[in-house]
Amino acid sequence: MFEWQWDYWITEDLLHAFAAANGDETVLQGPMKRLVSLNILPLDAELPEDGGNSGRSGFGGGTPGMGAGGGNPGRRGRGGGNAAAAPAEAGAGAPVRPGKAKVDPGVAAKVDKSMSITGRMSNDVYDVRIVECELVIATRGVPKVIDAIAQQNFMTVLDVGLKPANAFTAARGGFIYGIEPVSRVNIRLESVWLREWTADTMPADLREALGIQSEPNNAVGQAG
Repeated sequence: MFEWQWDYWITEDLLHAFAAANGDETVLQGPMKRLVSLNILPLDAELPEDGGNSGRSGFGGGTPGMGAGGGNPGRRGRGGGNAAAAPAEAGAGAPVRPGKAKVDPGVAAKVDKSMSITGRMSNDVYDVRIVECELVIATRGVPKVIDAIAQQNFMTVLDVGLKPANAFTAARGGFIYGIEPVSRVNIRLESVWLREWTADTMPADLREALGIQSEPNNAVGQAG
């Protein structure tokens, strides 16, 4: 469920960027015409062997080539240590929330330019989420849409593919783009999320899968 929330945050950022690209202009005048598809690649994280889920979390199936390395090629974002196990609350059906996440924002974040043009990959400071989307954009306005994405919360376009779009065919389907030439644009981008902000809201199993350590939870036994 946390990853669903995370995906919502990413989607919200992108929609804000698309709206900013058009500004006060309508779809007919602005560069951004249509969002055809949006695919947020799953966060690939492994639970320990005794994690109760056959060694895998529910956080995604992996994306070869976008991993964090560290002896685990093709896996994205294993951190530097094992998370402290959250104590079980007696008589409760749900696990106790872990203590405050241990995140040091001063740690150097390694880059690997063989991974992407930015070289960014998930590490102890931030997580990188990869997004693929297909858009219809006024051909002249493609740079403006890319600039709008870059100005929205640590997002960077990694790759762009263009092909002509048929505005007349789209009109028969109910999508009116205006009179200027339009292109069907496939964009791959990265969205960077600082663990200093996200880690405290993560559930214990995701923290453990990412190698995020937690402070001891002192809530148990303090009542009364």
